[in-house]
Amino acid sequence: MRPKEDRQGWVAFQYQQTGQETPSLLFVYRLNDGAVRRSFCLENLDHFKEYTVQSEIENDVVRIYQGHDLMDIGISVDLPRPNSHAAFVIKSL
Repeated sequence: MRPKEDRQGWVAFQYQQTGQETPSLLFVYRLNDGAVRRSFCLENLDHFKEYTVQSEIENDVVRIYQGHDLMDIGISVDLPRPNSHAAFVIKSL
């Protein structure tokens, strides 16, 4: 996948092994975009399960979400600098 020619916007990739209880990974890239915050909805989670979300940036902070919230509302990502990235590990409880 290539970003738009003007290199604006955000790009996100969710990696998961379908049907497995292994963690999912979410990689987010902010290109040369003016917005410092964006939300990303995840796919193929269990609506009724709880999940932990841990950021590579805030290694010691683990947040707990309901599956339906991660799929409907998403994970809010703050990246203050253009051309920066974040990664998250999502595990079911």
